Amino acid sequence: MLEKIKENPLDYKGYFEYAKYLENVNLKQAYLTYENALFYCQDELIRIEIQNKLDEIAYRQGKVEPASIVILSYNNRQLTQQCIESIRETTPESAREIVIVDNNSQDDSVEYLRQQDDIVLVENDFNAGFPGGCNIGIKASRKENDIFLLNNDTILCANSLYTLRMGLYERDNYGAVGCVTNNASNNQTVIEDNLTIDEYKKFGLKTNVCEKKY
Repeated sequence: MLEKIKENPLDYKGYFEYAKYLENVNLKQAYLTYENALFYCQDELIRIEIQNKLDEIAYRQGKVEPASIVILSYNNRQLTQQCIESIRETTPESAREIVIVDNNSQDDSVEYLRQQDDIVLVENDFNAGFPGGCNIGIKASRKENDIFLLNNDTILCANSLYTLRMGLYERDNYGAVGCVTNNASNNQTVIEDNLTIDEYKKFGLKTNVCEKKY
C-alpha cells in the first residue's frame, strides 16, 4: 500500500487502500488518509464511497478537526498570495482554515486579503511583531482546530499538511510536529536553497510520502 502511494502520491487509490488498513490501527490517521483520498479522487461514485467512510469514522469518534493555518502578513503581498495559493492547491478545504493576521501593511496586502472569501482576516492597526501576531491568529482560529504556524514567504508542496498531521496523530501523547524545508536552522534544512519553485515542488512530491513512522 505504501509503495503504491510512493509510486504516485497524487493518485487516490493508494490512500484509499491504506485508509482501509488504518481503520484497524489508528482511526484518526484513517480519517486523514480517507480525506486525502477524497481530495485526489475525481470519480463521483468513488467519492461517495469515500465520504461514507469519513462519515462512518466520524460516528466512531475518529474525526479529525481541520488545521487552522495561521499566517502573518506585513507588506510583500505577492509572497502572501503565493503562499495562500499553494495552500489551496495542495490541501482539502475540509482539512484547513486559513487565518491571516495583517500587521498593519502599508502596501496593497490588505486590499488583496479583503477580496479572499476563504480566509479569516484580522487587520491590526499596529505591528504586533511575530509572536504577538501569532497569538492573535491563534485566538481568531476555531477553538477545536489544530494550529499550523506558517510564514508567508513559504509554499506548501503536495501532501505537506497531510504528512505533518499523520505524524501528529501517530500517538495520543504527541502534541507538536515540525516540517523540513530549504531554509531553516539545525536539521530541518534538507535541500539546497537555490532551486526554482518547480524544482522544490518536485522534491516535496517525492519527500512527502507515507511512512510507518513519522
